[in-house]
Amino acid sequence: MPRSATGICNSTVSRAGGLTLVEVLVVVLIGAILTGVALVRFQPFDAAAGPADEIARLIARLEHACDQALLTGNPRGLEFLPDGYRFRVLEADGWREARTNEAAAARSWPPGFQARVQVDGAATVPGRESGVPQIVCTGVEAPVPFMLELRDSNSAQRLQWP
Repeated sequence: MPRSATGICNSTVSRAGGLTLVEVLVVVLIGAILTGVALVRFQPFDAAAGPADEIARLIARLEHACDQALLTGNPRGLEFLPDGYRFRVLEADGWREARTNEAAAARSWPPGFQARVQVDGAATVPGRESGVPQIVCTGVEAPVPFMLELRDSNSAQRLQWP
């Protein structure tokens, strides 16, 4: 039996119990994606929802899009439209509308809502059918900062991202 300077050498190598950092990160990422999908899919639509509810939906969808960008390697973009927003996916032939699931579907603001958008500190006028998103999420780099102010006749809510 082999001996070492400190005593008998055990030839079997055993791995210490526990998880590696990569395993933990994968589990956290999967959990975040499932939470985002569940929030978007199972959240009941309320026609009387206010700006805060609409912003919460947008945040959940945006986080889901960023997670998808990280998992697939295809950047996702958020394009603000005059009456709502939609998500886009960057592919070899350019930006196309994301239609993979309900979370990425285009969404219109409820009737009576007004939106004001600033991208990277500059006021932005959302254009119809421009085809190029104002916000891009790669999943690796932080997206361009933007501010969205959403208001209806009763209240207003502001989102600063990221």
